Amino acid sequence: MSPDRRTTSALGPLARDRFKKAGMLASLALVLAAGVVSPATAAAKNVTARPTEKTEALVQAGNECNTGHHNPHGPNGHDWDECRGATGATGATGGTGATGGTGATGGTGATGGTGPAGPCIDIDATQDSDDFELRAVLDGEDTYAGIRDLTGATPGPYRWTDLSTHRDYPEDACAVSIAQHSLGGTVEGDVRINVVTTEGVIWETSCQVVTSDRTLNCNDAQGVPNPWVRVTLQPTPGTINGGNP
Repeated sequence: MSPDRRTTSALGPLARDRFKKAGMLASLALVLAAGVVSPATAAAKNVTARPTEKTEALVQAGNECNTGHHNPHGPNGHDWDECRGATGATGATGGTGATGGTGATGGTGATGGTGPAGPCIDIDATQDSDDFELRAVLDGEDTYAGIRDLTGATPGPYRWTDLSTHRDYPEDACAVSIAQHSLGGTVEGDVRINVVTTEGVIWETSCQVVTSDRTLNCNDAQGVPNPWVRVTLQPTPGTINGGNP
């Protein structure tokens, strides 16, 4: 048998050697891509030289990092990690933002309940004579009738009689009035004192003026204080010259 005819390569020895190495690297890349050989195995096959001392030191340092080596007492009081290095300084605080606009005014709240009624206070006056002047005062729960002498150079002091002690006095009295009629003689006539209650009911009692000493006598002939009497008739809505008992 005759030998095969071979084509002589036009490349020189150095070019052929570089071509072979390139082919080997390409083949190795294909093997790694296919998952046949791990990168570590491939690297081991191509490493023929023994690791230098510097390489071993780097490997040893890597092993220390992997084992969690940590030094909490670094320079300047910082937390120090030989693998990570010193912790960086805290960044500057950001600027303050602008104040937001004022919100809308809330709606008006519900009206509160009505408070308790205050005390009833009232006053009335009459003067039907040049000799004396009359007053009636309602002070909370009490009603008074007063008189003062006008015959002197200056008006005399008021003299008061408490009418709240008379029988049937309405405790819910809230307004007062006084009126007097002159009859002549030592008795000037009846003085009528009226109160109206918080329910709108009118009550009345009477006194007499004693001209000899400019005082009030609010008792009957037996010396008993004149009682309070509910007037007849009482005001009634819609009435004309009438009313309710």
